[in-house]
Amino acid sequence: MTLSSSNQTSPIPLLTDEYLRHILEDSLEYAVVALDPAGMIVSWSPTAEKLFGYPAAEVLGQSGKIIFTEEDRRNGVPEEEMTLALEKGRAADERWHARKDGSLFFGSGAMTPIRAEAGEFLGFVKAVRDRTDYKKTVDSMKEKARLISLANLIVRDRDNKIVFWSKGAVEDFGFTQEEALGKISHELLKTEFPVPLAHIEEEFKRLGHWQGELISTTKGGRKVASASRWVANLGPDQTVSTILEVNNDITTRRKAEQERQEALAKLNILLANAPVGIGFLDQDLRYVHVNEALAEMNGRPVPDHIGRRVQDVLPGADGLLERLLEEVVNSKEAQLNRELSTGELGIQGPGRYFSANFFPVFTESKQLLGVGTIVWDITDQKQTRGKIKRILESITDMYLSLDSEGRVIDINSKAQAFMNEPREALIGKVLWEVLPYVKTNSQLPLQRALAERTPVHFEAESTMAPGRWSEVHAYPTETGLEVYFREITGRKQAEGKLIERGKRLGQSNRELEQFAYAASHDLQGPLRTITNFADLAAEKIGAGQWDGATEFLRRISAAAERMSKLISDLLAFARLGSFKGHAGAGVDLNSVLRDVKNDLDQSIGQTGAEIQSEPLPVVKADSALMHELLQNLIGNAIKYHSSERPRIRLKASRTGSFWEISVEDNGIGFDPKYKETIFDVFTRLHGSGRYEGSGMGLAICKRIVERYGGQIWAESVPGKGSTFHFTLPAATESKSAK
Repeated sequence: MTLSSSNQTSPIPLLTDEYLRHILEDSLEYAVVALDPAGMIVSWSPTAEKLFGYPAAEVLGQSGKIIFTEEDRRNGVPEEEMTLALEKGRAADERWHARKDGSLFFGSGAMTPIRAEAGEFLGFVKAVRDRTDYKKTVDSMKEKARLISLANLIVRDRDNKIVFWSKGAVEDFGFTQEEALGKISHELLKTEFPVPLAHIEEEFKRLGHWQGELISTTKGGRKVASASRWVANLGPDQTVSTILEVNNDITTRRKAEQERQEALAKLNILLANAPVGIGFLDQDLRYVHVNEALAEMNGRPVPDHIGRRVQDVLPGADGLLERLLEEVVNSKEAQLNRELSTGELGIQGPGRYFSANFFPVFTESKQLLGVGTIVWDITDQKQTRGKIKRILESITDMYLSLDSEGRVIDINSKAQAFMNEPREALIGKVLWEVLPYVKTNSQLPLQRALAERTPVHFEAESTMAPGRWSEVHAYPTETGLEVYFREITGRKQAEGKLIERGKRLGQSNRELEQFAYAASHDLQGPLRTITNFADLAAEKIGAGQWDGATEFLRRISAAAERMSKLISDLLAFARLGSFKGHAGAGVDLNSVLRDVKNDLDQSIGQTGAEIQSEPLPVVKADSALMHELLQNLIGNAIKYHSSERPRIRLKASRTGSFWEISVEDNGIGFDPKYKETIFDVFTRLHGSGRYEGSGMGLAICKRIVERYGGQIWAESVPGKGSTFHFTLPAATESKSAK
């Protein structure tokens, strides 16, 4: 049976042997797939195996849909193609097809229905060939065509004369093709190059291409910014025959610039109507922008400022403003809160005051553009501040005003004098950074007042001048803190004296109790002796026994002498309680020692005592009390000697602002358990029959030493001797005595 490929609407030639031969020849390029009426594969050519990746045995009997992409299968494309082939007799096919490995290729072909001679429908033949490269080429050409149709494209010969001028160039630059052809491009467009043209041509010759930004002038005189790319077209001799130049209008940049200009216009409106003076100067200190407020402050109209130097606009300022602005330019740092007056600026009219900020203005690349200035008229505030300042100067308190960071805004003269710092060293500076002693004793409460917005009250002692006290009250304000303080050194000293007096009174009370107890105890002994022997003497005298009464009277006299000695020592001890002492220029203990040795000459001679001394210092004390101190200590060392010859040695050593003096002997010593009590009044470790004395000597020594802020203590080994130590304040700038 001979097959035909025809349908009812479009007769198709019979599938003769000659037609079949052509199909087979074509099949070397085409993949031929035969489908039954249900779309199942019944024939699979060798080229189909290569193109789709499926062997024939694997696909025969499978749906012909496997050669379509998954998306096409979902969208019913295979069914639509078969329907179209039946209706039209042929369905052309250019689409992406799927391979076995999942990759895609772009296929071009057709699907044709197959019928027998009698018209019986037998199925379809689908022929497809790989046109992927062709598809990519076509797409690329389409894209290039699209770009070329839109692009500003110029072709120049080797002499830079225009030989092609695109529609895009006509639209962008305004010159028609007739006006442009044959002209030198950069002369026609008055091109502004980023670098000299010779450098660009040298680079182009070396590389064969160049790109950069150009500024061109349109026929209407408008400046156009383009991103330009040049590419060389080489002739058969490999030299440049023509130059292709593509210029892309930088639309985004234009739009951004337009938006920037619009924003700048709005900003200019805002600046022009701002209630403060605003201006901008270039690096040469010429005015570039001035708003009405600043012009009014300067007493000149706006046009009189633009392009002119500050000194020319305000010649009466005597270079003051120019120096401030030059400092900003040179240091690239702002000058803030500078107060100026019309008098300083040489501006005619009523006196006014201004607060000005001068600050550097930079580009995005951190290059200095110039100096910006913002000026406030603070005349009213200044006058109000002047009234407040006069009030603050008249108050008895010292006053400080701090901002939210603790920087000093204002200070009255009393506070300035108290801090002993010039006003310039404080204004604008953080208080506790400028004055270290404030950091020590006041920073935390002041910072707490700022942070918590609550008043604080405290007392602080100066670390720079110990003993100097201030009472501080701090109150939060909208801008920072108002601080009022007064010196209370006198009050603190009075309080200190009162406390010290209380301590002394307490000590005196304790000593008085001890004194009263000791006095009642030790004075009763001589009184009992006198009473007893007086009674015995009266009996003897009454009996006419005068000889026996004489001994009793002698004992009464001895007891009375002992009582007199006790009373004298008590009076001496009591007088020390109120004795102020005389510091004077100091007492040389070497001289005092010589006088003491003279007074003890008899005891020294009787006992053969040997007294040695290192050089003794000059101390801040009273000479009479020092004499009594050394005489008691040395006298005790002689009195309480052992069977050996008394040897006494005095030494001295410096400890800070005090001297430590020691008196060492080789006497009988004492039990160390008594080292504290031996300094109590009427304390005796030995009976009065063996060693004379009232027991007041060491108590007097203790009171003398403590009167000068010193200490006294003792060390002893029984049978080997004792050492008494005491400290006394060194005389001012004193050195060890010679």
